[in-house]
Amino acid sequence: GPESAKRMDVLLSEPFGRFRAEEFKSMVSWRQVQEKANISDILRVHEFNYTQTLKEQCKALEAKAKEVPGHHLRLDLDTVITPESYEAAMVAAGAVVKAVDAVLDGEASNAFCCTRPAGHHAGPRGASRFFPEVGRESESH
Repeated sequence: GPESAKRMDVLLSEPFGRFRAEEFKSMVSWRQVQEKANISDILRVHEFNYTQTLKEQCKALEAKAKEVPGHHLRLDLDTVITPESYEAAMVAAGAVVKAVDAVLDGEASNAFCCTRPAGHHAGPRGASRFFPEVGRESESH
């Protein structure tokens, strides 16, 4: 469904977010990661051409968004990108890499990353081939 910041609030907002509940206080260690993933880590999951196309599309949107605020690109029925989408995806992937490293290094027994960058369901080549409306630009009003 449509993205909403409320999804994060339900889990994370203080003091009422679900993960802030008393039952989790002794079990949860909070880490906010702002480090981007290395492209080599991204290429374990996504093809190079897809990552570069996405990066270029976001850069092109950056210029257009200066002229038309709210300008974005719909990649498929579920995925909308903005000028910030590539960087957001890189930071989200960085958080996942850090979480996996923490588990593998024995610093944590498990991990949960609360991230939902645009395209978080994408496969190796990007959006699903079942969505015909690829690359349609639009503006929010």
